[in-house]
Amino acid sequence: MNDKDEALEATVFKSIGRCFMGLKRCGSRLLSQKSFDLSFEQIMVLFILKDEEGLHLAQLAEKCNRDKTTATRMIEGLEKRNLVVKVPSRTDARRKLLYLTHLAKEKLKDLAPFAAEVEKIAMKGLDADDVKRAQDVLDRMASNLEEQ
Repeated sequence: MNDKDEALEATVFKSIGRCFMGLKRCGSRLLSQKSFDLSFEQIMVLFILKDEEGLHLAQLAEKCNRDKTTATRMIEGLEKRNLVVKVPSRTDARRKLLYLTHLAKEKLKDLAPFAAEVEKIAMKGLDADDVKRAQDVLDRMASNLEEQ
């Protein structure tokens, strides 16, 4: 790999980081205008569990890029709000699986317009081909990283 390729890679990863941080800032700013009483990270956890209920804590921590201690605190906060329950695994009673409560599923319906608003802001000026191309590239990069 030459210096030009390495510089391009550094720029791509910098852009991914800027995009993620921008998403967090925009989401948090919009969230402060609403009365959801949840942090942006807790909302991310709810959306992750909506798509993949039954994850254990380590899996969730990995998916939201947090250490287990931070993920545990987020889950405890969601449990106190009656949004998440821990259920013992059928194969290993020591392992607790995470599920959304009925209340969480209702709250996610209320959060859907918020998520759509953040997405609309992020996608401004992009056409369907731009989005598809970006998604394909990011999915390939994620697969490459997961293989290691």
